[in-house]
Amino acid sequence: MNECYVETRFGRIKGRENEYGREFHSVPYAVTERFEKPREVPFWGEFDATQRQVNCHQRFEYYDEKAEDGFYFREFDYMRFSDWAESPMTLSILTPKEPDNCPVMVYFHGGAFENGCIDDEPFGTSHEFTNRGIIQVSVGYRLNVFGLYGSENFGLQDMVYAIHWIRDNISAFGGDGSHIVLMGQSAGAMAVADLLLDKEDLDGVIRGAIMMSGAGLVPKFAGPAPREQNAPFWNEVREKCGCKTDEELKKVDARKLWQAWYDCKQASRSVQVGVPAIDGRIIRDYPHEIAKRDEDVNVPLLIGVTSQDMFPFMIFELAFGLALNRAKRKLNPVYGYYFDVVPPGNSYKAFHACDLWYMFGGMEKSWRPFGEEDRAISRMMIDYTANFIKTGNPNGEGLKRWPSFTLLHHRFRLFSRRNTTLITPAFARGKLLRSFLFDRGPF
Repeated sequence: MNECYVETRFGRIKGRENEYGREFHSVPYAVTERFEKPREVPFWGEFDATQRQVNCHQRFEYYDEKAEDGFYFREFDYMRFSDWAESPMTLSILTPKEPDNCPVMVYFHGGAFENGCIDDEPFGTSHEFTNRGIIQVSVGYRLNVFGLYGSENFGLQDMVYAIHWIRDNISAFGGDGSHIVLMGQSAGAMAVADLLLDKEDLDGVIRGAIMMSGAGLVPKFAGPAPREQNAPFWNEVREKCGCKTDEELKKVDARKLWQAWYDCKQASRSVQVGVPAIDGRIIRDYPHEIAKRDEDVNVPLLIGVTSQDMFPFMIFELAFGLALNRAKRKLNPVYGYYFDVVPPGNSYKAFHACDLWYMFGGMEKSWRPFGEEDRAISRMMIDYTANFIKTGNPNGEGLKRWPSFTLLHHRFRLFSRRNTTLITPAFARGKLLRSFLFDRGPF
């Protein structure tokens, strides 16, 4: 790899250039203290963006995931080495070799707002989108107690700040700051749905949104609760740490604080304590009230689920309901997909998150024996998605037509080994019922 340099208003950044493009890792977009909002990074002079990524304190750091949660550790984190911090407010920026005003895809990783890393494969270093003229930016953000404490949504605050930083600074990397499309998977997709409620900060800033295995979960399953509803939970976390005030809690050892939060969350029966809440700032009200007033961000959407997703029947119905609701409101189009490709290597079928290998490529870094058929499906998915990022429409030359979801035509694009066609909700429901009765995945 060769060194490459970029001049920014914060100073010079050193990155790496390989045969596929350029990479800049651990680029700070903000700084902060515990339980405080993000603020601008200081002038850094020359910054070395060839170093290891920094990720938020989490279970992956504190426990041996190979023993405790082996499936997903092996799937995406098997070869990962990371540094850890409370405030991992950094970016991983992948660009073409000679970028020229490229559209920008901003990616938020999953992990239930508890775990997950910016450098996970396959999105950590895959250059499939840069090969198609798109700059790919992955965002590190605060998780678990560090990102959710007090229902202040510090993790979402990080995301909004990062989007604005990218808008204002990505031109130094060859990107078009006026052409940003958000993308997230699982909790990352739920975060994108939350961000679409923030019209004041993001209307006109983003051009589209992609939600993988998370569209519709907000607000139906994991809807935000008012701050006062979660207050008893956060009082319990403080008490478990032996603290009476937030100021005392700020001084508690990070491991002790995380463990207190984790224990309280495991004992809680509320989904809402583990997801962003109504904070009066980013999520200003209940989502259905925001939608009723047309105060959400109206951009084209691309949404998808896998056939053996987490709670597969429910997650499809929620995605279907989101598409139907937007069609009724006559908003910008929604393009839906149903992923039914069984990856080689085990019997879990199309499990939750397996579509990441196909959406980002990088299959050569997996332990799975992916073949040419898998790579062909991957190229097709990436081509559709790249078209959507560039134009707001996945259709393009050499691809089967992918119509948007409408009130008259309820269609999702099917990706399977047999064919790629359009399917109806009735087909998907039948498939999901069979999966529920006879298949078992990691969830």
